[in-house]
Amino acid sequence: MLKTINLWQDLASLVKGAKGTPEDKSNEDADFWRYAEPAGKESDPLKRNVLQWRRLILSTKDAASVFAGQPVQVLGYVDRSNLTEPHLFNLVRPVIRCCLDDTVPLGIPVFSRDAEQLTPDTWLMVTGLLAPLTINQRESLVVQPDNIQLIQRPERAYINGVF
Repeated sequence: MLKTINLWQDLASLVKGAKGTPEDKSNEDADFWRYAEPAGKESDPLKRNVLQWRRLILSTKDAASVFAGQPVQVLGYVDRSNLTEPHLFNLVRPVIRCCLDDTVPLGIPVFSRDAEQLTPDTWLMVTGLLAPLTINQRESLVVQPDNIQLIQRPERAYINGVF
């Protein structure tokens, strides 16, 4: 029974981000949450990350009319896989759903005439407005950028999709 309690305490310490003792290097290595930014509710549209925007968009009945014209400033890496439109790319962030093994890429589409010139896996900061666009015969929201800035991969490249 005592071993079970210790295991739960160790798990809680890892989730909270507590560091292990110097001789217990495994806890420190498992503290991957320090590389993830939170994804709780954010009222400022310029501070929302990809996951926060996706949650809002998917939870709104007529998202295209509700969010069209909203300002956006998001960062992520360029991904053009599974896209046939030459002026689209996805701005993607890895989202931790449970642990690093359960990380999934999640993106928001960006409409840009320069999309084909962007190098895949390049990290960008995109500032612009959300706008409706028909993609594959379905109305979607895309970011229409005013500014696309090349950035270094951030220290907190992951998004915490658990808490």
